[in-house]
Formats: sequence, structure tokens, C-alpha cells
Amino acid sequence: MVENVIQIEGRRFVLVPEDEYRRFRRRPASPARVMLPPLPPRAADGTRDAVDFTRAAIARGLIRDRVARELSQRELARRAGVPHATLARIETGRYTAPAGAIEKLDGAIHGTRRRPRSRHGGHIPLCHP
Repeated sequence: MVENVIQIEGRRFVLVPEDEYRRFRRRPASPARVMLPPLPPRAADGTRDAVDFTRAAIARGLIRDRVARELSQRELARRAGVPHATLARIETGRYTAPAGAIEKLDGAIHGTRRRPRSRHGGHIPLCHP
């Protein structure tokens, strides 16, 4: 990357080619700079609400994994076949996500496809003999 530094009114600015700037703007934030939903507060006895804690923990893990793989919410939703609005609500930590959506998102993040299960817990054959 070629860059030039200029000074205007005592402030330094770096000039970069426009395509480099646009690529930089599209890049997701690093995992360390991402705002994660807070965990619920502890009660007087030191416990936390299980449902609220689970929602926040799922959201935080999903955000960390998505950002670490440099995926936007829209791209992850597209890859997983989940509506973007659903993913956005899950990542707030205040929405109980359907198990199927979580499995799809996990598979899209980690590059795995889980075989569907029958109602009795066994795997459904993906092809017929």
C-alpha cells in the first residue's frame, strides 16, 4: 500500500488510494474492539438468571466467532440461510434463538454442515441406496 502523509492546520493525515480505503471500511472490527452484550447482573446470592445468561453467552460467542472470521452479520446470515433480522436479534442477547437457527449459524461459522436428525434422534440418510 502506498501512503502519503500531509499536514493541515497542525494535524497529520494519511492519504491512501480510494480502493484501499473502501476495503478498510468494509473490514469487520477486530474481536477486541467489538461491543458484546453484557451478562445479566448477579443476584444477592451470587446467581444469575439462567435464561438471560444463556442468551447473552450465545450472543457473545456468536459475535466473537463471526468477527474472528471477518464475517459481517449480513454475510453470516446469508451463508447460514437465516434472516439477517434474526441474527441481529440473537446478537443483542435479549432474544431466545430457535435451536435450528443456532445450528445453522454455527455450521456457517465453522464450515460444518450437520446432518438432519429424525424425530427419534437418529441421522436421516442424505441419499438413498
